[in-house]
Amino acid sequence: MHATHSDLTIGAGMMDGHFGYGATMEKQVGHSVYSAGDEQIDFLLPTDIFDPSHYLFARGLGYRTHSEGMDIYAFGGTSSTMLESPIFQAGNFGKGMAFFSLRKQLSPSWTIWSDTVASDKVTQIAAAQWEPAKKFVLAASGGSGAGQPYAAGSVNLSRSWVDLLGSYVSAGQNFRRVVVSSPIQAEPYKGNLLVTLKPTQFLSLSGGTQNFLVPDQQMNQNVSSGVRSASANLSVLGLSLGGSVYNSSALGETTNAAAFTAMRDVTHWVRVMSNYMVSKPKGDTATSTFFTTFTETLNQHFSVNESIDNSSGQTSILYGGSLLTNFVSITANYENFYVPVDTSSPFQESLMLDVSLHLFGRATLHGATFVGPTGQTLYTTTADAVGARGQSSSPQTEQIFIGDSVLRITVVDTDNRPVEGAALMIDGKEVFTDDTGVFTMREHRPRQHTLKVLTLLFLDGGHWQVVSAPLSIRSSRREDDPGAMIVVRRVPDPAPTGSGLGPQAGSPTGITVGGR
Repeated sequence: MHATHSDLTIGAGMMDGHFGYGATMEKQVGHSVYSAGDEQIDFLLPTDIFDPSHYLFARGLGYRTHSEGMDIYAFGGTSSTMLESPIFQAGNFGKGMAFFSLRKQLSPSWTIWSDTVASDKVTQIAAAQWEPAKKFVLAASGGSGAGQPYAAGSVNLSRSWVDLLGSYVSAGQNFRRVVVSSPIQAEPYKGNLLVTLKPTQFLSLSGGTQNFLVPDQQMNQNVSSGVRSASANLSVLGLSLGGSVYNSSALGETTNAAAFTAMRDVTHWVRVMSNYMVSKPKGDTATSTFFTTFTETLNQHFSVNESIDNSSGQTSILYGGSLLTNFVSITANYENFYVPVDTSSPFQESLMLDVSLHLFGRATLHGATFVGPTGQTLYTTTADAVGARGQSSSPQTEQIFIGDSVLRITVVDTDNRPVEGAALMIDGKEVFTDDTGVFTMREHRPRQHTLKVLTLLFLDGGHWQVVSAPLSIRSSRREDDPGAMIVVRRVPDPAPTGSGLGPQAGSPTGITVGGR
């Protein structure tokens, strides 16, 4: 529930047969925000360039403010074991804890951090970031985490012909900044390096090494794993070619693997992509898979695909596709993942299913699958509905406003579908679109208004990006004036990158490294 300067969120559900619940309330007073309930505390350091998704989960009271160039955050309550999926979150009451964070920008190029967690074990980490030139950032952090020493350094450089990400992390074997009930996060560990060269617009070369700690629930400790990789991607005459080689290690075992991909649009509505993958564990025989997918885009709402999979001498045919309408959105595709923790068979083929049903009013049912860092396919479901007080739900109710000038704003997604509950700020006031994706108001005379899109406050939740939007809009006396058009794009929820490598499903190789 959203109100002026206040927000309330309540959730409950089942996961792995366990019932969980959670609630959070926030109230803004001036430049300060007070909170009560469940808190997801960001514990992000500037050296976390390979996996920027670190946080703590707690229950209690929080306070954050900005004063004299310094961001201050304080929290007191209990720790919590998180019951988590990409959509639904809950928790429980754990041990007493306190969190205190300071962040200050000393100059345009220097920023310093200090984060402290006090519980039965104390975590205290300080960090500094230096940006001597545009798109060139150096950072260092150090301290202790849950009684285990921690130190890290990183470099992030981006130029037109090269991208460089590098870090080194020294941490105790069981150092963790987050406690979860399912292993869907990991900690970067030891040396991490990723270099991408772009000598021309048609060719890119990349290589690097990444190491991480994956939670093992059975052993109740972290398992160290790593992967070294090199890849090349070439686009010429409408044909995309890619190749990658991997060397991974986990639990004392090593595996060498390679993947090759070719993709081409045969016509404007037919695409063909072929993958050849081979892996050989040390001291064992090699296994290979040949996977070809034909995708036919029938129209803007409907596409189908057929995949032929040949593995270990057996051939199977798999089907998928997508259907996008105002009532239902369905996508079903088989994707390939490289899971370094599984040294015996690191290439995994998983069905990625996403279904949304938009029912009466503003009710939505949603279900999806995702892959964890151990290669296990997991799923999540949710149901939600939106109610808004004082908002126009149909164009007919606009007549109650007095005035002969109209201000009209339409919000659509990239498929030109209306976005209901899109949050906008007009002259400092929050408003929301109706079920046709439109916000309309009347006033006595035409005026110019400032306009801002509040993507974090969209009523249906999710994560959105602005594709195009004006900075201001003027009301008009013309009834047929279309007003302003805003285009937004829904983006996937921040994926819990279990391997610490980050998802690469969009790469020309067609392989995602690690779990999502």
